[in-house]
This record gives sequence, C-alpha cells and structure tokens, in this order.
Amino acid sequence: MLWHKAIGAGGHESPIVGLVNYAQTKTTSAVSSLDVDVSGIDIRSGDLGIFVCAFRSGSTNQPSGWTLDYAGSRVETAHKSFSGGETTVTVTGTNMDDGFALVFVYRSFSFSSFDFDLISTGMPNSPPLTMDVGDRSLIVGYLDDDIITLTPPSGYSLILEDSTPLNSYAAAEKVITSSGTEDPAVWGGGGDDLNIAFTYALSPT
Repeated sequence: MLWHKAIGAGGHESPIVGLVNYAQTKTTSAVSSLDVDVSGIDIRSGDLGIFVCAFRSGSTNQPSGWTLDYAGSRVETAHKSFSGGETTVTVTGTNMDDGFALVFVYRSFSFSSFDFDLISTGMPNSPPLTMDVGDRSLIVGYLDDDIITLTPPSGYSLILEDSTPLNSYAAAEKVITSSGTEDPAVWGGGGDDLNIAFTYALSPT
C-alpha cells in the first residue's frame, strides 16, 4: 500500500504517511557486493528504512550504519533512520548467489518490533506481534528452491511479488485497526521447501 500525496482543502498537498516506496536488486551469480539503487525514492531526513536480503548460498553482512535485526547464514534484515538524500544501499558478503536485496522506505513511522519464523517445509508464515491501532504490519516471505506466485494473507495489501531463478519472495502490509496480537496467516502459493518469514511492527511518529 503506497500512501501518495493528496490534494486537500484549499489545494494544499497532504504529506506522504506510510510506505513511500521500495527498491530492489537481484543477482544470479556469486558476488561479494550488491547495490540497491534508491535514488528514485524521495528519501528525507527521519524516514525509516527496512532492509531485507536473502541468497541461496554465501554469507552476508548488514549494510554499514544499519541496526541489525536478524542475521542468518545467508539471510539478513536491518533498519535505520535515514539522514535524507541517500542514493545507494550496499550489502557485502561472500559468494552471495541467486538472491535479492530489498529496501522499504516509510515516512512518519518508526521501527517498533520484529520477529521471524524459519522452517524447513511448507510455506512462509510471518509470526505474530503485538501492535496498536494505527501501526503498520509489514511482512516478507521467502521460499527456497520453489518458483511460485506468493499471495499475501487475507487483509494484507501486496507490495511486491518476485522471484530469482531458484527462489520466490514477496512483501505485503496491513494497517492495524484493532490493538492486540496481529498474527498474519500463512502466505499462499502452494510451495513446499525451506522458507523464512518476517513480521515488522511499525508505529506512527
């Protein structure tokens, strides 16, 4: 769900609140560095960045200056508050092959909490988190070795759905309208392999 500028009373533009945009890059060969071009996103001071990368092989390091949320052998996620005007986000590692890197940019939201679920079979299942009214629930699902079309759980708006030659992944979000435990359902699509799913609770500032 992209929250674009709107023209309000008196012809004034309402500011963007929520997901400004996202950027991604993919690789199909082993690399030690991968750049995500975010120059097309109007990143401003205080905007929240969420970074996710996953590869079929190799090892990764979170981008410099980011706060690490999870580090697996070939999967990482991190967040940061942007200074404004950033054009590139770089992930480094060793033999990072057949994978992707994603950057989401949110405005007027802060990072609240995070969790993940890593399982060896079935489909990605983003874990539950406690959230309040007005929060955003951002979920990301990654499926190894299966090329399918991932579909978001009920109530979630798809942000992106894509694949590399050997993996499938997707992201979606939901505006929270009732405080309590937000427990996304399993991602749809019918795959069955090693997978990981993330849930991020983002709070309005």
